[in-house]
Amino acid sequence: GLFTFDSVPRLQFPFNFTSDGLGLADQVQVLQRDGGGGTRIDLALQQAIELFSDPTLPNDEPRTLVLLSDGGGDAGTQAAQNLAAQQLRDSGVLIFGIFIGNDPDGIAQLAQIASQPTSTFSFAVALDFDFGNIAQIIADQSCINATSLSEVCGVGDTVIRVNGSNLDGDDLLRCRFTFDDGESFVVPADPISGEAIRCQRPSNTSRTGNALVEVSRDGRSFAGGLNFRFVNNASNCVNLTAISVNCGTGDTEIIVNGSLSLNGDEMLQCRYTFEDNGETFISEADALTESSLRCRSANVTRTGNARVAVSVDNGVSFSGGDGSSIGPIFRFVSDINDCFDPIPDVRAAFALYGAVIPALLLLSLLALLDYKPALLKKKKVAPPPPVPTPVSAAAAEHPVEPAFNKKKWKEVNAGGYLWARSGGGTAPMRVN
Repeated sequence: GLFTFDSVPRLQFPFNFTSDGLGLADQVQVLQRDGGGGTRIDLALQQAIELFSDPTLPNDEPRTLVLLSDGGGDAGTQAAQNLAAQQLRDSGVLIFGIFIGNDPDGIAQLAQIASQPTSTFSFAVALDFDFGNIAQIIADQSCINATSLSEVCGVGDTVIRVNGSNLDGDDLLRCRFTFDDGESFVVPADPISGEAIRCQRPSNTSRTGNALVEVSRDGRSFAGGLNFRFVNNASNCVNLTAISVNCGTGDTEIIVNGSLSLNGDEMLQCRYTFEDNGETFISEADALTESSLRCRSANVTRTGNARVAVSVDNGVSFSGGDGSSIGPIFRFVSDINDCFDPIPDVRAAFALYGAVIPALLLLSLLALLDYKPALLKKKKVAPPPPVPTPVSAAAAEHPVEPAFNKKKWKEVNAGGYLWARSGGGTAPMRVN
């Protein structure tokens, strides 16, 4: 939607605007200025409140207001505009303020209206600014991302940190945990930086199982999709860090390392979940140290990539791989030789080396020395030295430099390696 304002706001395009021939950019270009002066930012914000109150708008999509003005609000209206701006922010609307000009009071007013932090949501630009650049910044800042969790498993009161981008905000930062059966919990989050927030935990600690973690900075639209597993006992959480081998046949035994805290009394199992269809194979396991165990042969009867997970409670719950994006990957093959890169046939390479390298070396030497092979020419006999010509005393006192005959010299560029024989072997020498 779009509306203009001076002493009053005027709606130009509603949210459901459809063009009847001219594109939206063309429609904006032909807008006519109506009315006179005045800068009633408070009324403009009230217009935005009405637009965003439309019950037909999707409730799970982000809402953004971009406010452009070349002046501060009219005298006596700042309290009303700040109140309207707070109402918009409390409802989850992100406000970007763009002040055109360099008036300090106007810049400060729009910064107070905009969402926080000011460095992200407030701009001061010149009259001839490129709105395309600002629009791209606004588009980028309007999208949030969650990329990783500080923990992937814990009990109900575990506090986790979510890392990502554009996670700065004010009082509307939220985390949502959605279980496999669709039940979800939304909890407040505390800002750490623009790249991290700390989620408070759901008050219902009786639930266990996998939950999808998403984040929001407007309390309405969520993004992310990271996995967290709730357990009754923290000792059931196993975070895998490495496996001894990542490829083998169906009867391969592997060693798994991680934060396991094993004491030897656990009933250990390993699970392989294939990424393509979720098929699983389970094997028994033996503790080696506090932080490592050996997965016995699972007698896997197929090939492909599988995520590795382990259980310390005899298969009641697993930590590590669920077949999607968690846990180390093990590749099952039918022939152990398939785990290794094919060995190239080097005979052709040696044959090429034996034929080409000597020829290149010979050409390099010929170019470097400007040498004509003696086998192609008869050996020339050097002429006798010339007889010195007597000079006068004056010429001897002031000798004249002989002319330099450039034709006798030839400059060449040569680079390569020489293999000079030394004893019974060879030694490379760099040639420049």
